[in-house]
Amino acid sequence: MKNTIISRFSFVVIIILNSLSMTTRSQTPEIETTSGSINIDIQALARKKMAIVSWMQPGENVITTQTQKYLLKACIKSLSNIDGIKIYVNNQAMNDVTTRGLKPKKGQCNGKYYQKEVSLLKGINQVTLEVTNLAGKIVSEPRIINYIPKVIDTLPNISEQAKNGQFYALIVGVGDYVDASIEDLSNPVKDAQQLYNVLTNQYKFAPKNVVFLKNPTRSDLVNTLDEMQKMVKEEDNFLMFYAGHGYWDKRINTGYWLPANAKKESTANWFRNSTMRDYIASIKAKHTLLIADACFSGGIFQTRGLVDNDAPIAIKELYRSPSRTAMTSGSLSEVPDQSVFLKYLIKRLKENQQTYLSAEKLYSSIKEKVIGESPNHQRPKYGVISQAGDEEGDFIFIKKK
Repeated sequence: MKNTIISRFSFVVIIILNSLSMTTRSQTPEIETTSGSINIDIQALARKKMAIVSWMQPGENVITTQTQKYLLKACIKSLSNIDGIKIYVNNQAMNDVTTRGLKPKKGQCNGKYYQKEVSLLKGINQVTLEVTNLAGKIVSEPRIINYIPKVIDTLPNISEQAKNGQFYALIVGVGDYVDASIEDLSNPVKDAQQLYNVLTNQYKFAPKNVVFLKNPTRSDLVNTLDEMQKMVKEEDNFLMFYAGHGYWDKRINTGYWLPANAKKESTANWFRNSTMRDYIASIKAKHTLLIADACFSGGIFQTRGLVDNDAPIAIKELYRSPSRTAMTSGSLSEVPDQSVFLKYLIKRLKENQQTYLSAEKLYSSIKEKVIGESPNHQRPKYGVISQAGDEEGDFIFIKKK
């Protein structure tokens, strides 16, 4: 009899404990994640009367955006009516959302369509959508949004930077030499004429600002450079082109250009590279570019690496900083009279469709062609003219509109 009473008492205690347990569970809402799992047991969720949240935007668990204001989109399905929706951004609750704005949207969602714009912080943001239905069931769906702001382009456009500046050029072609012992050249003057035409016709080089010297003497060259010193201002751009004979003296590591009155046995009328460098340093242009198509012309500068990125911000930055650069048809080697270098230089300038073309980009676009097609596989060079005031900018060719 005693054992029977104990058994009955135990049974009653178990019933009471089970009842308390059930009561406690019914007072605590269930929070589960649905679409975060790869396989969702929809029938099981339906039996639990839980909502199903399907993210539409962002569509992946982790995304990156450059937009601070981000529009969240989700599809919500629930057998029991939805009681409320909350959005948390970095654990901070946004305002509660009522269900009145939830409407079916054909073609996107078979349930209730929801969207809300939120503001993101720079870096990692955890965004959580929490849905509660009338059955007291809560579904929580997180997403990670990495907000990386766009690079703000604060530089003025090139037109604004260059609005007070002019484009000047001195173009020199020497093919006919007074000294019979110096071989005449057939193409420098023709090449110089082609460059003159393309610069004045297609780019912002007004004819009045371009001096074209055909077969000048050393005095002609010096006098013209003296005038350029007076004309060119700090906000201007200056391009110097020379095509003709060149010479490199290994004994003293000095390069020369040979004007029309040069004599083979005397350097009196020769034009030193170092003299050209001094003129470039003294002509107070914002950007100066020297283009030389002559033998041994590469001795005028120290080389530097190319910058292939020609994005607008990079172009503005290159224009903002002063430059003293040179582009030559070869280094310390001979180059042929029939210039492959000039052929592709002029071709590239003629065919260019970009409003702004950096000298480095121009060089990189012709380098391989020159090496591959020149008889002696000459290697053109591009670099900084040493001791002339370069500040890592670049000369920018600007097309006429």
